[in-house]
Amino acid sequence: MADLAPEDILQDVLRELIEIRRGMASLSKQLAETAARIEARQPPQPPPAPPNVEIAVSKIQEAAERVDAVLQKAVEELAYQREILLEELRKRDALCEALLERIALLQGYLEKIQSGR
Repeated sequence: MADLAPEDILQDVLRELIEIRRGMASLSKQLAETAARIEARQPPQPPPAPPNVEIAVSKIQEAAERVDAVLQKAVEELAYQREILLEELRKRDALCEALLERIALLQGYLEKIQSGR
């Protein structure tokens, strides 16, 4: 190489670069063809579900869980209020029964007073 002029060296380097580019282009073409053949052999795959659908489903599930929790709390509260109401009704019934007994007793006194005349 010492015999060659710098222009000749540059020409050789450029020729080798051109040859390398051709080789790279050929390799790229072969790679693309191989990828196409591999892709053609694989069964078609369904497109993945867009993430927006998954996010929406997740949010709907979370909302359903919150609604379920609220409904459960409401049912518990209604059961509690029902028990209070039933207790109040039992007390009212007991008071009414005591009042009826008192009225019957007073009626008995009234009848004795009226018959004693």
